[in-house]
Amino acid sequence: MTSPTQEKVSRSVYVSGIVVIALLSVSLVLLMKKNSDLREQLQGAATFNVLDELKPGDPVKSFEAQTLDGSTTTIEYSEADTKYLVLVLSTTCPYCEKNIDQWRKITGGCQQEGCYVIGVSVHDIERTRQYMVDKNVPFYTVSNTGRDFAQDYKITGVPVTILVSEGGIVEKMWPGASNDDQVEDIISAMKPVSPKSTN
Repeated sequence: MTSPTQEKVSRSVYVSGIVVIALLSVSLVLLMKKNSDLREQLQGAATFNVLDELKPGDPVKSFEAQTLDGSTTTIEYSEADTKYLVLVLSTTCPYCEKNIDQWRKITGGCQQEGCYVIGVSVHDIERTRQYMVDKNVPFYTVSNTGRDFAQDYKITGVPVTILVSEGGIVEKMWPGASNDDQVEDIISAMKPVSPKSTN
């Protein structure tokens, strides 16, 4: 026969076992969530390969993209005496989010004719649209999830800032998050081209 004391001990051990299992289950779920978040961040912040960067003078193609209203547009570099600043970002990249304030300074310094700023998200239009609202992104942004864009522009990591001149010729590329010196460099490089002389 089991004594009352033995029954209490058994019951206490049983309850303790259930509590331990529950705590382990919660810890496992939290670890799985953390692992998933870290995986997304790593995917959104790929390592840059310096050998594959665009160089000054490299040509880049026009490309199709989706606007925030879901329509299709073509980004071209056809206007004379015009520069285009292409800002490539990912909605899951923490470095892109940190770089928005720097991009905000850059776009604030481009309030003149002859200079266009174009954000390009590598994620679908729904995620891009929500990201624009959540992060208060201040510049015109489109979505392009195609491999052709990433290959043509040699995108091996984000964020990336690319300055393109008339005809689709790269002037300069700044991979990674921008520091204050680079912000000044980009703003200076964005100054519009002087009109060609007619003499």
